[in-house]
Amino acid sequence: MQLIPNVVYYENWTTVNGDHFELSANIRKGLRSKGHVLQGLAGGTICQFIVSDTSEHSKINKGVGKLVAVSDPRKGGFPAGI
Repeated sequence: MQLIPNVVYYENWTTVNGDHFELSANIRKGLRSKGHVLQGLAGGTICQFIVSDTSEHSKINKGVGKLVAVSDPRKGGFPAGI
């Protein structure tokens, strides 16, 4: 079976706060040497995470953790909504 088209899409863009995301030149070179066609995208996957951290608080608060939230820096590091 052959992958058609044989294109690898990768992030190649700068965020609203000036951070630049791009696949390293060494990895791009390695993929091209294996016959892959590369195409940079001016945008990419953006996500947010909220997890319950019970590692330290479970000892103090009897199993009650704290919520830890992280917003993706590729969109400015701020939540899209509440």
